[in-house]
Amino acid sequence: NKNKMAKKTENKHPFPFYGAGDAQYYEWAEVIVRFIKEPTKDQIKKITTLAPSPIKPEKEDFRGKMLVAGGGQCINMDIHKKYDGGAVPKNVIEDFGDKGTATLFYCSEKALNAFNEHIEKWLLEIHTLCPIQFAYRMEDGEAGGTKLSDWHKKSTQSIKFLIKELIKDKNTFKQKGEEKELFTHSIQGIFAFSKIKPSQIPSQLLDFTSPIHKIGLLFKKGKVKDIIKFISKNQKEDEFTNEVSDYLKNINTENKKERTVFLALSKELLQSKITFLEEDVELITKVAKAAIIAKNSKLLDFLKKIMSNKKLSPIYINTIGFHAYEAQQEKKYTKIAIQLYELALSIKVKTITTDLDLSTYCNALWVLQNDNTGLPANKKLNQAFLEKCLPFGPKNPAIYFNALCLYVEMNDLDQAFTCLTFVKKYEFKFINEGEYDMLIKQLKTEKLFIKLRHDVRYKEIKKTL
Repeated sequence: NKNKMAKKTENKHPFPFYGAGDAQYYEWAEVIVRFIKEPTKDQIKKITTLAPSPIKPEKEDFRGKMLVAGGGQCINMDIHKKYDGGAVPKNVIEDFGDKGTATLFYCSEKALNAFNEHIEKWLLEIHTLCPIQFAYRMEDGEAGGTKLSDWHKKSTQSIKFLIKELIKDKNTFKQKGEEKELFTHSIQGIFAFSKIKPSQIPSQLLDFTSPIHKIGLLFKKGKVKDIIKFISKNQKEDEFTNEVSDYLKNINTENKKERTVFLALSKELLQSKITFLEEDVELITKVAKAAIIAKNSKLLDFLKKIMSNKKLSPIYINTIGFHAYEAQQEKKYTKIAIQLYELALSIKVKTITTDLDLSTYCNALWVLQNDNTGLPANKKLNQAFLEKCLPFGPKNPAIYFNALCLYVEMNDLDQAFTCLTFVKKYEFKFINEGEYDMLIKQLKTEKLFIKLRHDVRYKEIKKTL
């Protein structure tokens, strides 16, 4: 009798399903499957035909041995329509708008149970067509997670067997591209479900599914060359470079030893990144600051070069400009501020959009003024900054006033008066209330502008100020 029971249980759960149970859904649903052998074209057709309609896969959802079957936003409405008699209640549409915005709709318990049962039935059916190695469904915490079933618990208990099977299969480590992404994503989730420690995972599998873990070990040993070699090997994987970015953000660059390793790693990462995302901006700023402190001009020049050649979001200019402004508040960090502004100004802007903070271009000219920081006038640097900042003057005329100050300090009164005419011309565009009057008062009273006030041209323009 015991043997019969064991066989019955084995047949009921012929493969591990991590995340099995009563799952809740909010905006999406997703089940990832790995087959023992890559499905044939005929098998793919049958697998697709049998799939629950809310997560029915397309051809492109099959990647080698991996399959991701998922539904997009508003999955709850699709589940409700399929498993609870059709139409969504009218008040839901009225309350939440059309289907594209009705994401807050929760389908009935009846529909949820039917959908979850259909998923399990589908997995068992396709297993007879093309044997499954494992299935994985991530919990949707926003929706309330999953009441995990006995199938899930038995799956986690057999994790060591799955690891042995994956290690034994040479094709495991030949996966590339999207197939590898699906595999590593699901395996990382499976390890988390099974509460298995990195030390319990064979290094070959751990390095393949979570290479960032090895970076941590190498970093602790301080082996920069080995770290760079490892990054170079994995740099084509976008997910890996994103993980390295996250890792670098947590390094303490105030420590000289850690800063040295950080800068070496950062350069390798920057060379490998094809595109920069908005979330990379904090890392870029951290790299720039560390390079400035370390007096690593080569890395700074490299950073300017690659950033000037990329189409970057205005958030890069805004964020780097903000950090520069923070640095200029303390005189001991003035030189850091100037170099950060240089980096921000190296980013090309084709069109001025509302999400671009023009105060960066104003503050960049302020920090160069001897009258503000005590630094000697640097004509070459001043001209470089002026060339970058003046085009934004019509949108933020305070830029013209700071330019005027720089020209006065360089004894170029011709350009100073040109800037003054623009200050007056765009008087109505000053961002802050009373700012124009305050600047004109400075012009009439402060020592910096004595030469300007003694110039014959001042008498004429004074009448209009």
